Amino acid sequence: MPATYCRNSWTLWSQTLELNVSLTSIGMLWNVSDYFYQNRESFKKTLATEEKDFLSLKDMVKLQPFDRLWMCLYMKLGDFCVDERPAVRKSAGQTLFSTVSAHGGLLHNETWQAVFWQVLFPLLEKVESLSTVASDQKVDANGSILIHHSRNTAQKQWAETEVLTLSGVSRVFNSKQPLLHQLGDFENGWTLLLKHIEKSALSRNTEVSLSALKSLQELLLINTKTGEKGDNQWLQAWRITINIGLSATTPSDNKELFVPSQQFLTSLVLVYPALFQHIKHRFTTEILDSLFGVLNNIISVPVHCDASPFVLPPITENVLTPLQEGILCCIDCIQDAVTQGTSDNLQRNLLPAIFNELIYFVSFTCKVPTYADLDARPLQMQKSSQGSDWVQPNFVPFGEKALSMIVALYRKTANERMVIEENVLTEIIKGIRVPLRLKQSHPSHSSWRIASEALLLILKIGLECIQRNNSNDDSFWVELPITLEQFLFPDTTDCGVVEPNADDSADCKIILLLKEEILKNPTSFPPHFLLSLTKLLNRGSVQSLAFDCGNSVRIREGFAKICFETLLQLSLSGLADFNFSNGDSESQQNHPNGEATNGEDETVANRLAVTALLHRFQDVLKRYVHDVRLGGTCPLPTHRVVEATFVLQAVSTLGRSLQDAELDKVHLQTWHQLIALYPFLVELTEFAPGSVGKSVRDALHTFLTLLTPPQPFNSD
Repeated sequence: MPATYCRNSWTLWSQTLELNVSLTSIGMLWNVSDYFYQNRESFKKTLATEEKDFLSLKDMVKLQPFDRLWMCLYMKLGDFCVDERPAVRKSAGQTLFSTVSAHGGLLHNETWQAVFWQVLFPLLEKVESLSTVASDQKVDANGSILIHHSRNTAQKQWAETEVLTLSGVSRVFNSKQPLLHQLGDFENGWTLLLKHIEKSALSRNTEVSLSALKSLQELLLINTKTGEKGDNQWLQAWRITINIGLSATTPSDNKELFVPSQQFLTSLVLVYPALFQHIKHRFTTEILDSLFGVLNNIISVPVHCDASPFVLPPITENVLTPLQEGILCCIDCIQDAVTQGTSDNLQRNLLPAIFNELIYFVSFTCKVPTYADLDARPLQMQKSSQGSDWVQPNFVPFGEKALSMIVALYRKTANERMVIEENVLTEIIKGIRVPLRLKQSHPSHSSWRIASEALLLILKIGLECIQRNNSNDDSFWVELPITLEQFLFPDTTDCGVVEPNADDSADCKIILLLKEEILKNPTSFPPHFLLSLTKLLNRGSVQSLAFDCGNSVRIREGFAKICFETLLQLSLSGLADFNFSNGDSESQQNHPNGEATNGEDETVANRLAVTALLHRFQDVLKRYVHDVRLGGTCPLPTHRVVEATFVLQAVSTLGRSLQDAELDKVHLQTWHQLIALYPFLVELTEFAPGSVGKSVRDALHTFLTLLTPPQPFNSD
């Protein structure tokens, strides 16, 4: 009797092409399964008298009679799932997986082996095969029914079947994984299912690829066996996921250009943190590099212009896209595991790689990556060689967030052995140079400000760390002056986007930090760094006072003042006696940047750092007197007045400082240069305006004791 019910139902299906009749027959199979379940005890007794040829199907003779009946039902439903009619396939698939889920608990363990290896996996393979060869021509509905554009080809209709089948098999595999472990079939089933997921994830049909990633996420909930075998299974899943990422984001020359959707890439990125939790105790630098290779490809993928309104925030909003959030979340997950773990289960040598990846992302504040042959620029649509329109998201908030993550991570790990040995601080200083040096022309005001604040925090932590750990990374002392120079004295003449006060404040904070950290003990820093710093301070003291901005001049009075005060303290701090050659009898030594320098010249350059300033002071005052006389009643520009005022104030400060300094610390030439300014001060009294006049009076007062050099003096 039970077998007869089944046979009548699928015979009815196979003997008609009428859609409603076929759907009715599938519905009858669902009713039959419920009937079997409700009357299972009585059926088990009557099955012994059923037609044995019907129940003795191939490879099922060892199964219990009642289980063989269910297998017949499942196998016929599997046949229905590959029917040429989409509606029948959909109905059969839903019925099959609903029946397995609802009544699978009746089956014996050995029957489940048959379900997986004779029904589910063969069905999945057959559906994928048919989906691959399906036509992409539009289906002719003969005017009888309207077909949605997402189902208007056989290929799209088979994609729906593939989604239903893959998700159904994954759910059954997930729910029955303890049983598969018990039967010894889990490893083979795991490998086969991952291969199907990988293949579907690389489908060009978005519906199929997203469904594959969803199935992969469901597999992450599985509890595999502990030990090496379980670890190997998760590592296998990791490799599959990496392959998906690389294959989806690396265009091939032999294939038509295909750009994955942002939704797919976001879903893929979110798989990595969850999968990382399973393999973090076996994470290596090689595994991490493979992940970063995928992330670097993913972040460069543009968005089709038709989809951009739905996945990209408005240009006026400085926020992350979902994909960018996912990438940074992925890195944050890994760095938290590294910093919170112990050396027993996590290798600290992952830290330099994490820093390098974040540093690379910082460069995105000013650089737009390209993807294959696409010429894409931020928020500007371009035509590719295939004639499609693409748009790149705004990377500025992405780079800024990466920079804040660098600061937070360096706070935690500055004293880690691997961070020090791999010269991470030097790499950070080089990487942060990108947003810093473009402060005058960067389209976002926030980037260089965030970068300058980050530089302050990192330098404060880094300088203390270097001295505490006696780090010998000489490249840091070469790269730091380069970064400072590019930030403090940018080459660009486009100053329109930066407010002078904000710019001056940021510059002053940098100099103040150096003043506080270095003047405490200048002889503990490398000589070539002190020489480079002296040159920067000298340049900032006067030469940057009138900062040329094209057709206008921006006054950097506060910055010039702090530079001068710092330079003066550095020059009079006893540094004149510091031996730049470090006791080397040779007159020539190699500078870290490859240039040959003379130790004696460096000593003189530092000892007489104020000499260059005094020469500049004299030049400014001389030109001011000349131009005032030449202009007659026409006043000089404001910046010239400010410049002269600052010079006079600096002269007063210098005079008082030299009087208070130890006499053997000041060179004789310095005294003569300072005294040589006296005639120009007298000339200024004739026509000096208010602010200049007051400064002249203050400067003249300091010359009461400076008209002749004090004795004894250093005549070296």
